This record gives sequence, C-alpha cells and structure tokens, in this order.
Amino acid sequence: MKAGELFQCPHCGEESLVKKQALMDGFRKTGEILICALCQARVGEPAAPGADGGVEDRCRNLAALLGGDEREKTVLTADAGTRFCRDCRHFIAHPFLARCGLNGEPADPMADCPEFTARG
Repeated sequence: MKAGELFQCPHCGEESLVKKQALMDGFRKTGEILICALCQARVGEPAAPGADGGVEDRCRNLAALLGGDEREKTVLTADAGTRFCRDCRHFIAHPFLARCGLNGEPADPMADCPEFTARG
C-alpha cells in the first residue's frame, strides 16, 4: 500500500485514500505511517525507499517513454572566455542593487564586462 492509493478502510468501512503521516517526537521526525484519509486510523507502514520505483526506475521509464536510451549526466564547465560581471574583482554584490566598484554604476551580474579583472 502506498500514499494516494484508493482502498476500502477496515476501520470505518468507507472507500478512502491512503495518506502518509509523519510521526513526530517534539520537532524531530521519527518515522512515517499510512493512515485512512477519512477516519485517520493507522492502516500500515510505507514501503521501503526504492522498493516502489526509485529515481533509477523513473529515469528508465522516462527513457523508454521517449524512445531513447539512458544517457550520462551532462557536466557543465565554466568557459575560459567568459567575462561575467559577477566573476569580476570589482563586482559589489548587494541584495537590492549590484554595483561596479570601478565606476559605481549598477551592474548586471550576467553582463559581459569590458573592464573585467578576474578574482584572485
């Protein structure tokens, strides 16, 4: 049984949904149980992680749906030719308005900086 599944509750006798509820000890989560969405009676324990379709299974299912095979993750690397203001030594980050330390003007962090000096 898993959360969101429709079932006949043995406690209230109604057709209901399974709901996952956290067991708490103060502010610390100690576990999870499955309960009836109508009467809140305990109806079971959740399945072990990965037993009912983990990330690997979902990726495999998606690849099968799209008609392709699984590929390795793409790794993005910084290009040596980038001259973003955010990577410049003179960039002054501020939550409300980022500025350039050279001219005091507002700076766009993703803009190409003509006076770029790499942080060292």
